Amino acid sequence: MDLSASPPAVLGSSAQAQPHVEIKPPAAMSPDMLPSDFPWTTPQAAAHRPDTTAGKGFLAVCAALLWPGAGHLIAGYPGRALLWTLLVPTAVAAAVKAVISPPFVATLVVLLPLAAALQLAHLLDAIRCGRHSPRSILGDPALHYVGGVVLAVAALIWQHAAYDYLRNNYFEICYSPTGSMSPTVNTTDVFLERRNWPFARWDIVVIKNPYYPREEYQVFKRVVGLPGDTVEITGDGLLINGTLTPLPSGIAPYVPMDNRNQWLTAPDPVNAGNGCWGNPIHLATDEYFLLGDNSEHSGDARFWPSINGHQPGALPRDQIGGRVVAILWPPERWRIFK
Repeated sequence: MDLSASPPAVLGSSAQAQPHVEIKPPAAMSPDMLPSDFPWTTPQAAAHRPDTTAGKGFLAVCAALLWPGAGHLIAGYPGRALLWTLLVPTAVAAAVKAVISPPFVATLVVLLPLAAALQLAHLLDAIRCGRHSPRSILGDPALHYVGGVVLAVAALIWQHAAYDYLRNNYFEICYSPTGSMSPTVNTTDVFLERRNWPFARWDIVVIKNPYYPREEYQVFKRVVGLPGDTVEITGDGLLINGTLTPLPSGIAPYVPMDNRNQWLTAPDPVNAGNGCWGNPIHLATDEYFLLGDNSEHSGDARFWPSINGHQPGALPRDQIGGRVVAILWPPERWRIFK
């Protein structure tokens, strides 16, 4: 008898060897459907399981760019979606209303930072909600990025179209490339133009470039002469309808110039610029006479050629696009033009 052989197992003995049983997940479940702490998920399997959350934050924020709250909605947070859908458009609408209504421009000091802060908070919250979304959005993580890019492009297109509509019909944010209106408006100033807004004498308006009226390039000057006026800049000052007219506070005297851009020291009917000493200009029904505040360095009505058949120096009404209502930037230059 071979004594080295193992003794036979005794029925009921605690030392009886138990068969090894491998527990496997149901065939209908794939490992990537299971939570990381599921009993039969090994570290090796978890390491190779695809990350289905990748790109969800990107997709959500791109949807939020398309419309406030859209990113939260697709991430499965309808309550937050409703909150942002109410907050962000309301703040933006209030800021736009202030921009297109000059009496309320002063409220932009509060409304613009508020709208910007809300939009930033909204986008950051969309990213957070997307990353923590319990939904399987689009399934494949690669589709999260593809869908996000599509939404971002769509957002860019509609936002550009909306801005163009507002710019063409209501307002435009502008700056001055020259110092022709200094010190009232400097080259570092960002100012607000209200489109198709009523204007009067001494208002600053944005106009088509008189030298290139068919191009989109614009300039801005101060309205000095109105339809029916006779304007003449003399050595004594500005004459409107033969009366010496005081200028608004902060505007230096206008300088009479000849057509060679030289100061006039006496009346010169032959060489004087438009509306300058010895060469007064009488404005027709729809004509205006505009000057720059920095008179020595302004290419204004004194030198303008004929525009659309009108007399030299006279600006037709259809060349005036809007009125400058405020300086928005820098903060120390903030100003509202009444």
